[in-house]
Amino acid sequence: DKPSSRIRHRASLSSRERRMNPMHPVAAQDAEETEALPIEEHRERILSHIRTHRVTFVQGETGCGKSSMVPQFLYHDNPANRIIVTQPRRLAAVSLANRIAQ
Repeated sequence: DKPSSRIRHRASLSSRERRMNPMHPVAAQDAEETEALPIEEHRERILSHIRTHRVTFVQGETGCGKSSMVPQFLYHDNPANRIIVTQPRRLAAVSLANRIAQ
């Protein structure tokens, strides 16, 4: 039972990796549409910071491309990268709760 679920999980990852491939038609179309996002201006600065620091927080306006583009920057920079994306509102809510608790 567990080996088959692992196989399905690996298959879904392969599918995701295919979609993230810049040569894939959907990925190419998405790339054209998202190039205008404000986060694109900061691509090299973000990647440089990530390469030299263990933790990086990216803060920006809603819709600037943080959640959608930064993982793509990381993937395209090095497909072996392990990427974790948190929910920005959860991070803000936890910070606010900690301040209120003090």
